[in-house]
Amino acid sequence: KFGPSGMFNYAVAVIDGAGYKAPLRSKSVDVEARLSANVSDFTFGVGGYTGKLGKETQGVSTFHTAERLNAIAAYKKGPLRLGAEYFSAKNWNNVLTAVEDKSDGYSLFGSYAFNDKFGMFGRYDRVKPNKDTKPALKDDYFNVGLTYSPAKIVDFALAYKRDAVDNGVIGTSNGNIGGSSKGTYDEVGLWGQFRW
Repeated sequence: KFGPSGMFNYAVAVIDGAGYKAPLRSKSVDVEARLSANVSDFTFGVGGYTGKLGKETQGVSTFHTAERLNAIAAYKKGPLRLGAEYFSAKNWNNVLTAVEDKSDGYSLFGSYAFNDKFGMFGRYDRVKPNKDTKPALKDDYFNVGLTYSPAKIVDFALAYKRDAVDNGVIGTSNGNIGGSSKGTYDEVGLWGQFRW
């Protein structure tokens, strides 16, 4: 922290591998950095990443450097939280291929606590995952729900989720979504979280 009343925060990471799950060391380092500021009830942040994602190893040729820029603005006052995020990436999934590609997207999110036990939340995401190779492909996702916290260490959420893909197919944890024109995936569920 630095600046007046410690309003600014920063972090920098220099990484020479793909993480503990893939113990190979890369020939170059990746750099990730962020800077944030807290001003009254607002938080603003910007961050970036550049590198080979740990894929430039002995005997492996890389074609591109992955780059990403992130920005966030958030507001919190009493029971209300609102925010917006933006990202732009270049060659994030194309480090090992000759083809270049870009992606970008944004998110809007909010929540409101009625009291200590009950609240509501919502989020909307729009992503263009392949702006150069599939410029018409887009993914719209949203969720809305209610929360219930019967105890300090227990949270439950009843939520509805919808993922809609236009002009192509996107692989997700719920399978492939999309088609030649449009495809959707809908889900309703009760999720729980226990904190110790």
